[in-house]
Amino acid sequence: MPHPNEHEIQLKPRYYKNAVIITDFNCGLTSAQIDMRFQSVFRNTAEDIINNGPLSKLIKVSKWTKNLQTTRPPVVHNIFTIPHGNIDFAAYALYSTYRVLGRKTRPNIFIHVTDPGEGYSSDRSILVSDTDNVMIGPNNGTLGLMKAYFDSRNIEYDLFPIDTVKVEALERLRVSSPTYELPRTFHGRDLFAVVGGLIAGGVDPHCLAPDAKMDYEPKETTFSQGLQHLPVKRGESIQLTCFRDQNFGSLRTNLCVSSAVVQDLIKEKAVYELSHIHEKAGLLERLFSRPVQFPLTNTFSDLKAGDPILYQGSTFSTYWDERFIELAINRQNIGQILDVPMNASKTFTLNRIK
Repeated sequence: MPHPNEHEIQLKPRYYKNAVIITDFNCGLTSAQIDMRFQSVFRNTAEDIINNGPLSKLIKVSKWTKNLQTTRPPVVHNIFTIPHGNIDFAAYALYSTYRVLGRKTRPNIFIHVTDPGEGYSSDRSILVSDTDNVMIGPNNGTLGLMKAYFDSRNIEYDLFPIDTVKVEALERLRVSSPTYELPRTFHGRDLFAVVGGLIAGGVDPHCLAPDAKMDYEPKETTFSQGLQHLPVKRGESIQLTCFRDQNFGSLRTNLCVSSAVVQDLIKEKAVYELSHIHEKAGLLERLFSRPVQFPLTNTFSDLKAGDPILYQGSTFSTYWDERFIELAINRQNIGQILDVPMNASKTFTLNRIK
């Protein structure tokens, strides 16, 4: 069969609309290699399936490839600014990009690779949602927010480990090298990007799972398993987990609240007090030289420079009328002041005092 020309390719549909690559590599070279590996595997796989090549005889072809001579590649988006080892930040990035793309569109592929845990064979996973969205990466907690979202909406999904022996065999055939072995490091490029390219090119994700079925659930972290609502009554307190925004220094929390409730609380002039459950009493007071009180408000312009602020962020929670709560100090870096590390989350207690 002759290869289609570029004009014909442009007229063909793409099944997966976007490929979102989320990593903590923070390096243009390594991130570019993930992108390039994904693209090369995609093109080789798609051509092999079209031409009934040797690769297609070892895999199960996705149903959507029927009646298609070719398919266009997904649009690739690279997010490589995740702080090293910050799984909660990576979970937030995966969740927020998924929600922005929405469910009522063509499916998307997400390759999420953040340490620690990407090198453990038992934690390499593929998640397929009920709308064929695919998430490929280590099952180390990065999928925690997605699990919370799917469970709250009763959205079905399949999660299964990756059979690296099968993937290695397919790569050995694709690169025409009987001695090829999966490298022991850089699995973002050599395993997860390869799996993403195979699936984008027409391989059924489920055929990359081990033959023996097993119980397998998305792992959660303190941040993702504790999604809860902002206290609304005076005297109520709650523990929140937060991580630091490396650009603005604000703290993103696992508390959420609807816009209507926020406006009611602002009318009541609600004020909250923050304390650290593990630190010595008075630490925050010494840092700020006064009790740490966070008035709930809509924007930073409502307060003076140096004032603490609690506000509703822009990222949707599990429902469209709910958004995550954030903490900040106007024109200062609250994450640095409260010693929240870049690579991990921290737990505080928040109490409504007014």
